[in-house]
Amino acid sequence: MKIGPDVDLRRIAEDTQLFTGAELEGLCREARIVALREDITATVVCDRHFQIVKCSLKPALIRAEIDSYASFLKNPSVKCTGEFVSSVKNDSKHKKESLGPLSTLKVGVVADPVVSLCETVVETSSMKCFAETPNKKNKITMIAEPLERGLPEDIENGGVSIDWNRKTIGEFFEKSYGWDMLASRSIWAFGPDKQGPNILLDDTLSGEVDKYLLNAVKDSIVQGFQWGAQEGPLCDEPIRIVKFKIVDARIAPEPLHRGSAFLMATPRLMEPMYYVEIQTPSDCVSAIYTVLSRRRTPAYIVKAFSPVIESFSFETNLRYHTQGQAFCLPVFDHWAIVPSDPLDKSMVLQPLEPAPIQHLAREFMVKTRHRKGMSEDVSINKFFDEAMMVELAQQSADLHRQMM
Repeated sequence: MKIGPDVDLRRIAEDTQLFTGAELEGLCREARIVALREDITATVVCDRHFQIVKCSLKPALIRAEIDSYASFLKNPSVKCTGEFVSSVKNDSKHKKESLGPLSTLKVGVVADPVVSLCETVVETSSMKCFAETPNKKNKITMIAEPLERGLPEDIENGGVSIDWNRKTIGEFFEKSYGWDMLASRSIWAFGPDKQGPNILLDDTLSGEVDKYLLNAVKDSIVQGFQWGAQEGPLCDEPIRIVKFKIVDARIAPEPLHRGSAFLMATPRLMEPMYYVEIQTPSDCVSAIYTVLSRRRTPAYIVKAFSPVIESFSFETNLRYHTQGQAFCLPVFDHWAIVPSDPLDKSMVLQPLEPAPIQHLAREFMVKTRHRKGMSEDVSINKFFDEAMMVELAQQSADLHRQMM
Protein backbone atom coordinates (compact mmCIF):
# COMPACT_ATOMS: atom_id res chain seq x y z
CA MET A 1 0.00 0.00 0.00
CA LYS A 2 1.13 3.56 -0.72
CA ILE A 3 1.41 6.33 1.89
CA GLY A 4 -0.88 9.33 1.56
CA PRO A 5 0.29 12.87 0.73
CA ASP A 6 -0.50 14.02 4.29
CA VAL A 7 2.08 11.65 5.82
CA ASP A 8 5.13 13.57 7.12
CA LEU A 9 7.89 10.96 7.31
CA ARG A 10 10.29 13.40 8.96
CA ARG A 11 7.83 14.06 11.80
CA ILE A 12 7.16 10.33 12.22
CA ALA A 13 10.93 9.73 12.41
CA GLU A 14 11.25 12.40 15.10
CA ASP A 15 8.34 10.94 17.09
CA THR A 16 9.79 7.41 16.95
CA GLN A 17 13.44 8.06 17.81
CA LEU A 18 13.50 5.30 20.43
CA PHE A 19 11.82 2.71 18.19
CA THR A 20 13.83 -0.26 16.96
CA GLY A 21 13.72 -1.41 13.35
CA ALA A 22 11.29 -4.20 14.26
CA GLU A 23 9.03 -1.72 16.07
CA LEU A 24 9.00 0.62 13.05
CA GLU A 25 8.05 -2.32 10.84
CA GLY A 26 5.26 -3.16 13.27
CA LEU A 27 4.07 0.47 13.20
CA CYS A 28 3.75 0.40 9.39
CA ARG A 29 2.05 -3.00 9.41
CA GLU A 30 -0.50 -1.97 12.03
CA ALA A 31 -1.20 1.32 10.20
CA ARG A 32 -2.02 -0.73 7.10
CA ILE A 33 -4.40 -2.90 9.13
CA VAL A 34 -6.15 0.18 10.55
CA ALA A 35 -6.60 1.55 7.02
CA LEU A 36 -8.08 -1.75 5.79
CA ARG A 37 -10.42 -2.00 8.78
CA GLU A 38 -11.67 1.46 7.90
CA ASP A 39 -12.13 0.52 4.23
CA ILE A 40 -11.31 -2.96 2.90
CA THR A 41 -10.66 -1.46 -0.56
CA ALA A 42 -8.18 1.14 0.73
CA THR A 43 -4.94 1.52 -1.22
CA VAL A 44 -3.41 4.41 0.77
CA VAL A 45 -2.29 4.73 4.39
CA CYS A 46 -2.95 8.22 5.76
CA ASP A 47 -1.32 10.12 8.60
CA ARG A 48 -4.26 9.50 10.95
CA HIS A 49 -3.68 5.75 10.63
CA PHE A 50 -0.07 6.15 11.74
CA GLN A 51 -1.10 8.38 14.65
CA ILE A 52 -3.74 5.90 15.88
CA VAL A 53 -1.18 3.09 15.96
CA LYS A 54 1.62 5.22 17.39
CA CYS A 55 -0.48 6.10 20.43
CA SER A 56 -0.85 2.40 21.29
CA LEU A 57 2.83 1.46 20.89
CA LYS A 58 5.61 1.98 23.41
CA PRO A 59 9.30 1.65 22.46
CA ALA A 60 11.29 -1.13 24.11
CA LEU A 61 14.30 1.18 24.59
CA ILE A 62 14.59 4.16 26.91
CA ARG A 63 16.92 7.13 26.59
CA ALA A 64 19.00 6.03 29.59
CA GLU A 65 19.80 2.69 27.91
CA ILE A 66 20.94 4.37 24.70
CA ASP A 67 23.14 6.80 26.64
CA SER A 68 24.59 3.88 28.59
CA TYR A 69 25.49 2.01 25.39
CA ALA A 70 26.97 5.17 23.87
CA SER A 71 29.19 5.87 26.89
CA PHE A 72 30.29 2.22 26.93
CA LEU A 73 31.41 2.32 23.30
CA LYS A 74 33.21 5.65 23.79
CA ASN A 75 35.33 4.10 26.56
CA PRO A 76 38.92 3.94 25.18
CA SER A 77 39.48 0.61 26.94
CA VAL A 78 36.72 -1.07 24.91
CA LYS A 79 37.67 -2.93 21.73
CA CYS A 80 35.15 -4.33 19.28
CA THR A 81 36.39 -7.58 17.70
CA GLY A 82 33.16 -9.48 17.13
CA GLU A 83 32.45 -9.39 20.86
CA PHE A 84 32.76 -6.69 23.50
CA VAL A 85 36.24 -6.84 25.06
CA SER A 86 36.97 -4.63 28.04
CA SER A 87 40.61 -4.43 29.12
CA VAL A 88 40.88 -4.15 32.88
CA LYS A 89 44.08 -2.97 34.52
CA ASN A 90 44.99 -4.66 37.78
CA ASP A 91 45.86 -1.43 39.49
CA SER A 92 44.05 -2.03 42.75
CA LYS A 93 44.14 -4.68 45.44
CA HIS A 94 40.43 -5.40 44.93
CA LYS A 95 40.86 -6.01 41.19
CA LYS A 96 43.90 -8.22 41.76
CA GLU A 97 42.02 -10.32 44.27
CA SER A 98 38.90 -10.66 42.14
CA LEU A 99 40.54 -11.09 38.72
CA GLY A 100 43.79 -12.78 39.66
CA PRO A 101 46.06 -13.02 36.62
CA LEU A 102 43.30 -11.93 34.22
CA SER A 103 43.95 -8.60 32.57
CA THR A 104 41.15 -8.85 30.02
CA LEU A 105 37.46 -9.36 30.68
CA LYS A 106 35.40 -10.61 27.73
CA VAL A 107 31.71 -9.85 27.80
CA GLY A 108 29.77 -11.84 25.20
CA VAL A 109 26.51 -10.46 23.89
CA VAL A 110 24.11 -13.42 23.91
CA ALA A 111 20.75 -13.41 22.11
CA ASP A 112 18.01 -16.00 22.03
CA PRO A 113 18.11 -18.27 18.96
CA VAL A 114 15.49 -17.41 16.34
CA VAL A 115 13.35 -20.25 15.02
CA SER A 116 10.22 -19.97 12.89
CA LEU A 117 7.05 -20.98 14.72
CA CYS A 118 3.49 -21.74 13.60
CA GLU A 119 0.10 -21.17 15.21
CA THR A 120 -2.68 -23.74 15.48
CA VAL A 121 -5.78 -24.76 17.48
CA VAL A 122 -6.52 -27.95 19.42
CA GLU A 123 -10.30 -27.63 19.83
CA THR A 124 -13.34 -26.36 17.96
CA SER A 125 -14.21 -22.72 18.69
CA SER A 126 -16.02 -22.45 22.01
CA MET A 127 -18.51 -20.06 20.41
CA LYS A 128 -19.43 -18.76 16.98
CA CYS A 129 -17.48 -15.61 16.16
CA PHE A 130 -18.87 -12.91 13.92
CA ALA A 131 -17.86 -9.58 12.45
CA GLU A 132 -20.11 -6.75 11.32
CA THR A 133 -19.64 -3.66 9.22
CA PRO A 134 -20.33 -0.32 10.91
CA ASN A 135 -23.68 0.00 9.15
CA LYS A 136 -24.73 -3.41 10.61
CA LYS A 137 -25.80 -4.65 7.17
CA ASN A 138 -23.00 -7.20 6.70
CA LYS A 139 -22.25 -10.01 9.10
CA ILE A 140 -20.03 -13.08 8.72
CA THR A 141 -20.05 -15.83 11.35
CA MET A 142 -17.27 -18.43 11.52
CA ILE A 143 -15.78 -21.15 13.67
CA ALA A 144 -12.32 -22.76 13.63
CA GLU A 145 -11.38 -26.36 14.33
CA PRO A 146 -8.36 -28.67 13.80
CA LEU A 147 -7.89 -30.47 10.49
CA GLU A 148 -7.92 -34.25 10.25
CA ARG A 149 -4.59 -36.05 10.72
CA GLY A 150 -2.75 -36.52 7.42
CA LEU A 151 -4.74 -33.90 5.51
CA PRO A 152 -2.15 -31.07 5.88
CA GLU A 153 0.54 -33.33 4.40
CA ASP A 154 -1.71 -34.21 1.45
CA ILE A 155 -2.27 -30.51 0.71
CA GLU A 156 1.40 -29.55 1.03
CA ASN A 157 2.67 -32.52 -0.99
CA GLY A 158 0.23 -31.96 -3.84
CA GLY A 159 -2.01 -34.92 -3.03
CA VAL A 160 -4.95 -32.58 -3.53
CA SER A 161 -5.08 -29.18 -5.24
CA ILE A 162 -7.54 -26.32 -5.02
CA ASP A 163 -7.11 -25.93 -8.81
CA TRP A 164 -8.94 -29.24 -9.40
CA ASN A 165 -12.63 -29.01 -10.31
CA ARG A 166 -15.12 -29.17 -7.44
CA LYS A 167 -16.22 -32.71 -8.28
CA THR A 168 -12.68 -34.12 -8.19
CA ILE A 169 -11.89 -32.31 -4.93
CA GLY A 170 -15.15 -33.59 -3.45
CA GLU A 171 -14.43 -37.18 -4.39
CA PHE A 172 -10.95 -36.96 -2.83
CA PHE A 173 -12.28 -35.73 0.53
CA GLU A 174 -15.18 -38.20 0.53
CA LYS A 175 -12.94 -41.22 -0.15
CA SER A 176 -9.87 -40.21 1.86
CA TYR A 177 -11.37 -38.48 4.90
CA GLY A 178 -15.04 -39.41 5.00
CA TRP A 179 -16.41 -35.91 4.40
CA ASP A 180 -20.03 -35.67 3.29
CA MET A 181 -20.77 -34.45 -0.23
CA LEU A 182 -22.02 -31.01 0.86
CA ALA A 183 -18.88 -30.18 2.84
CA SER A 184 -16.40 -31.68 0.38
CA ARG A 185 -17.80 -29.63 -2.51
CA SER A 186 -17.99 -26.39 -0.54
CA ILE A 187 -14.23 -25.85 -0.08
CA TRP A 188 -13.29 -22.34 -1.05
CA ALA A 189 -9.53 -22.23 -0.53
CA PHE A 190 -6.35 -23.73 0.88
CA GLY A 191 -3.99 -21.28 2.47
CA PRO A 192 -1.72 -19.54 2.68
CA ASP A 193 -0.58 -19.45 -0.96
CA LYS A 194 -3.08 -22.03 -2.29
CA GLN A 195 -1.01 -24.94 -0.95
CA GLY A 196 -0.92 -24.15 2.77
CA PRO A 197 -2.21 -26.61 5.39
CA ASN A 198 -5.42 -24.70 6.20
CA ILE A 199 -8.91 -24.85 4.66
CA LEU A 200 -11.66 -22.26 4.20
CA LEU A 201 -15.05 -23.97 3.95
CA ASP A 202 -18.54 -22.61 3.19
CA ASP A 203 -20.68 -24.52 5.70
CA THR A 204 -23.82 -22.43 5.23
CA LEU A 205 -27.19 -23.79 4.03
CA SER A 206 -28.91 -22.33 0.97
CA GLY A 207 -32.23 -22.17 2.86
CA GLU A 208 -30.68 -19.91 5.52
CA VAL A 209 -28.15 -17.82 3.55
CA ASP A 210 -28.41 -15.98 0.22
CA LYS A 211 -25.72 -17.93 -1.68
CA TYR A 212 -25.75 -15.45 -4.57
CA LEU A 213 -24.73 -12.56 -2.33
CA LEU A 214 -22.24 -14.72 -0.42
CA ASN A 215 -20.54 -15.84 -3.63
CA ALA A 216 -20.42 -12.22 -4.77
CA VAL A 217 -17.97 -11.46 -1.94
CA LYS A 218 -16.19 -14.83 -2.07
CA ASP A 219 -12.97 -13.37 -3.51
CA SER A 220 -12.74 -10.79 -0.72
CA ILE A 221 -13.30 -13.42 1.97
CA VAL A 222 -10.72 -15.74 0.41
CA GLN A 223 -8.23 -12.87 0.23
CA GLY A 224 -8.80 -12.17 3.93
CA PHE A 225 -8.38 -15.88 4.69
CA GLN A 226 -5.05 -16.00 2.82
CA TRP A 227 -3.82 -12.93 4.68
CA GLY A 228 -4.98 -14.21 8.07
CA ALA A 229 -3.45 -17.66 7.52
CA GLN A 230 -0.10 -16.05 6.72
CA GLU A 231 -0.04 -13.95 9.91
CA GLY A 232 -1.86 -15.50 12.89
CA PRO A 233 -3.17 -13.48 15.85
CA LEU A 234 -0.73 -14.84 18.47
CA CYS A 235 2.55 -13.48 17.09
CA ASP A 236 2.12 -12.98 13.32
CA GLU A 237 3.43 -16.47 12.52
CA PRO A 238 1.75 -18.67 9.86
CA ILE A 239 -1.35 -20.64 10.90
CA ARG A 240 -1.22 -24.41 10.42
CA ILE A 241 -3.68 -27.36 10.45
CA VAL A 242 -6.87 -25.28 10.94
CA LYS A 243 -10.25 -25.51 9.21
CA PHE A 244 -12.22 -22.23 9.07
CA LYS A 245 -15.94 -22.77 8.50
CA ILE A 246 -18.37 -20.03 7.48
CA VAL A 247 -21.55 -21.02 9.32
CA ASP A 248 -23.72 -17.95 8.68
CA ALA A 249 -23.67 -14.82 6.55
CA ARG A 250 -25.76 -11.71 6.02
CA ILE A 251 -24.37 -9.80 3.06
CA ALA A 252 -24.96 -6.31 1.64
CA PRO A 253 -22.88 -4.44 -0.98
CA GLU A 254 -20.80 -2.65 1.67
CA PRO A 255 -17.23 -3.88 2.45
CA LEU A 256 -16.62 -6.37 5.26
CA HIS A 257 -14.56 -6.07 8.37
CA ARG A 258 -12.86 -9.00 10.04
CA GLY A 259 -12.95 -10.97 13.33
CA SER A 260 -11.06 -14.01 14.68
CA ALA A 261 -12.66 -17.39 15.37
CA PHE A 262 -9.08 -18.62 15.82
CA LEU A 263 -8.70 -17.11 19.31
CA MET A 264 -11.85 -18.91 20.50
CA ALA A 265 -10.58 -22.38 19.48
CA THR A 266 -7.88 -22.86 22.17
CA PRO A 267 -4.91 -21.48 20.19
CA ARG A 268 -1.46 -23.05 20.52
CA LEU A 269 2.01 -22.50 19.09
CA MET A 270 3.81 -25.14 17.01
CA GLU A 271 7.57 -25.58 16.75
CA PRO A 272 9.61 -27.44 14.11
CA MET A 273 11.09 -30.79 15.15
CA TYR A 274 14.28 -32.49 13.97
CA TYR A 275 14.61 -36.24 13.56
CA VAL A 276 18.10 -36.93 14.90
CA GLU A 277 20.08 -40.07 14.12
CA ILE A 278 23.29 -40.51 16.09
CA GLN A 279 26.18 -42.85 15.35
CA THR A 280 28.21 -43.72 18.43
CA PRO A 281 30.18 -46.47 20.17
CA SER A 282 28.20 -48.46 22.75
CA ASP A 283 30.12 -47.00 25.70
CA CYS A 284 28.90 -43.49 24.84
CA VAL A 285 25.15 -44.20 24.82
CA SER A 286 24.63 -43.03 28.41
CA ALA A 287 26.33 -39.72 27.63
CA ILE A 288 24.03 -39.25 24.64
CA TYR A 289 20.97 -39.77 26.84
CA THR A 290 22.34 -37.07 29.17
CA VAL A 291 22.65 -34.56 26.32
CA LEU A 292 19.22 -35.40 24.85
CA SER A 293 17.39 -35.26 28.19
CA ARG A 294 18.43 -31.63 28.60
CA ARG A 295 16.69 -30.70 25.36
CA ARG A 296 13.13 -31.97 25.91
CA THR A 297 13.96 -34.93 23.67
CA PRO A 298 12.23 -38.30 24.24
CA ALA A 299 14.96 -40.66 23.01
CA TYR A 300 14.77 -44.28 21.86
CA ILE A 301 18.18 -45.96 21.65
CA VAL A 302 20.02 -43.28 19.61
CA LYS A 303 17.14 -42.01 17.49
CA ALA A 304 15.13 -39.08 18.75
CA PHE A 305 12.85 -36.18 17.89
CA SER A 306 14.38 -32.92 19.10
CA PRO A 307 12.94 -29.37 18.92
CA VAL A 308 14.86 -27.28 16.38
CA ILE A 309 15.22 -24.45 18.89
CA GLU A 310 17.13 -26.86 21.16
CA SER A 311 19.56 -27.83 18.39
CA PHE A 312 21.89 -24.85 18.81
CA SER A 313 25.23 -26.15 20.15
CA PHE A 314 23.69 -29.64 20.31
CA GLU A 315 26.41 -31.32 18.23
CA THR A 316 29.18 -29.52 20.15
CA ASN A 317 27.67 -30.60 23.45
CA LEU A 318 27.26 -34.16 22.14
CA ARG A 319 30.88 -34.44 21.07
CA TYR A 320 32.08 -32.94 24.35
CA HIS A 321 30.23 -35.54 26.44
CA THR A 322 31.35 -38.44 24.22
CA GLN A 323 34.97 -37.26 23.71
CA GLY A 324 34.27 -36.69 20.01
CA GLN A 325 33.10 -40.25 19.37
CA ALA A 326 29.44 -39.49 18.54
CA PHE A 327 28.11 -37.78 15.43
CA CYS A 328 24.56 -36.71 14.63
CA LEU A 329 22.55 -35.89 11.52
CA PRO A 330 19.43 -33.78 12.26
CA VAL A 331 16.75 -33.60 9.54
CA PHE A 332 13.47 -31.68 9.70
CA ASP A 333 10.64 -34.15 10.33
CA HIS A 334 7.40 -32.50 11.52
CA TRP A 335 5.73 -29.74 13.53
CA ALA A 336 4.76 -30.32 17.16
CA ILE A 337 2.52 -28.34 19.53
CA VAL A 338 4.45 -26.47 22.21
CA PRO A 339 3.19 -27.42 25.70
CA SER A 340 0.91 -24.99 27.63
CA ASP A 341 -1.28 -22.03 26.72
CA PRO A 342 0.51 -19.02 25.17
CA LEU A 343 -2.33 -16.71 26.30
CA ASP A 344 -2.07 -17.65 30.00
CA LYS A 345 -1.04 -14.38 31.67
CA SER A 346 -0.61 -16.10 35.05
CA MET A 347 2.72 -17.45 33.80
CA VAL A 348 5.41 -15.00 34.92
CA LEU A 349 8.59 -14.98 32.80
CA GLN A 350 11.78 -14.11 34.65
CA PRO A 351 14.40 -12.13 32.70
CA LEU A 352 17.69 -13.92 31.96
CA GLU A 353 16.32 -17.20 33.31
CA PRO A 354 15.26 -20.24 31.24
CA ALA A 355 11.51 -20.79 31.34
CA PRO A 356 10.19 -24.11 32.69
CA ILE A 357 8.51 -26.41 30.17
CA GLN A 358 5.00 -25.38 31.26
CA HIS A 359 5.84 -21.75 30.37
CA LEU A 360 7.53 -22.35 27.00
CA ALA A 361 4.60 -21.44 24.74
CA ARG A 362 4.14 -18.17 26.61
CA GLU A 363 7.87 -17.41 26.37
CA PHE A 364 8.03 -18.18 22.64
CA MET A 365 5.02 -15.97 21.91
CA VAL A 366 6.20 -13.00 24.00
CA LYS A 367 9.75 -13.07 22.62
CA THR A 368 8.53 -13.42 19.04
CA ARG A 369 6.15 -10.49 19.47
CA HIS A 370 8.95 -8.38 21.00
CA ARG A 371 11.26 -9.26 18.10
CA LYS A 372 8.59 -8.09 15.65
CA GLY A 373 7.96 -4.84 17.51
CA MET A 374 4.54 -5.89 18.77
CA SER A 375 3.01 -5.37 22.22
CA GLU A 376 3.54 -8.19 24.72
CA ASP A 377 0.01 -9.60 24.80
CA VAL A 378 -2.66 -10.35 22.22
CA SER A 379 -5.50 -7.88 22.46
CA ILE A 380 -8.84 -9.32 21.41
CA ASN A 381 -10.05 -5.74 20.81
CA LYS A 382 -7.90 -5.78 17.67
CA PHE A 383 -9.67 -8.82 16.23
CA PHE A 384 -13.25 -8.50 17.51
CA ASP A 385 -15.74 -5.81 16.64
CA GLU A 386 -17.68 -4.02 19.40
CA ALA A 387 -20.77 -6.19 18.83
CA MET A 388 -18.67 -9.33 19.25
CA MET A 389 -17.13 -7.96 22.47
CA VAL A 390 -20.63 -7.34 23.85
CA GLU A 391 -21.61 -10.92 22.93
CA LEU A 392 -18.53 -12.29 24.71
CA ALA A 393 -19.28 -10.26 27.83
CA GLN A 394 -22.89 -11.47 27.83
CA GLN A 395 -21.87 -15.13 27.52
CA SER A 396 -19.30 -14.68 30.30
CA ALA A 397 -21.96 -13.20 32.56
CA ASP A 398 -24.39 -16.03 31.77
CA LEU A 399 -21.72 -18.64 32.57
CA HIS A 400 -20.92 -16.90 35.85
CA ARG A 401 -24.59 -16.95 36.88
CA GLN A 402 -24.85 -20.66 36.06
CA MET A 403 -21.86 -21.42 38.28
CA MET A 404 -23.33 -19.57 41.27
